[in-house]
Amino acid sequence: MADSIIKPDSGNELVLEDAGSTDRLRITDGGSTILYEDGGAAALTIDTSGNILKPLQPAFQAHPSSNKSNTTIGSGGTVPFETERFDQGSNFSSNVFTAPVTGKYQLNLIVYLLDVTANNGYVEFHIQTSNNIYYQIFDPDSFDATASYWNLTISVLADMDTSDTAEVKLAYSGPTFTVHTETFFSGFLVC
Repeated sequence: MADSIIKPDSGNELVLEDAGSTDRLRITDGGSTILYEDGGAAALTIDTSGNILKPLQPAFQAHPSSNKSNTTIGSGGTVPFETERFDQGSNFSSNVFTAPVTGKYQLNLIVYLLDVTANNGYVEFHIQTSNNIYYQIFDPDSFDATASYWNLTISVLADMDTSDTAEVKLAYSGPTFTVHTETFFSGFLVC
């Protein structure tokens, strides 16, 4: 790297940086912390305990802002996740996660349902990505009464390319049920 500069900095710190740039690699406190800065912001930190912090790594979690009737969503409709608990990287918008880089993403869905009647034909939730669809389905016809509470989960390591999307869809046949606000869609870049 012809443009790189290696210099001791103030205190117990060694800094490698691109000349004329705010990108740097810092080794501090006699090697106890390694910090990579991208544009002056911490992009990677490794501390003395071996903890690796990546504050720019894409990660999100969202949930509905209120309970939703399945008829409000509609069969084949996108489940609304209007409330973001966090969105590291700002890649979740309008109920859809968009992969900022190619990689393997851990996607998770926890569905909390209320009042699923025994005469529903089927209830299906799925995470639909640009490359695949990951299903969870059940048949309430096997119930002997209305299920006051019911949970579904999907957890998948999905292959996503840059700009691929992931969203949650609902399909069903039969009477009304409710998608509780404690339904969560989350994901993060693994590798």
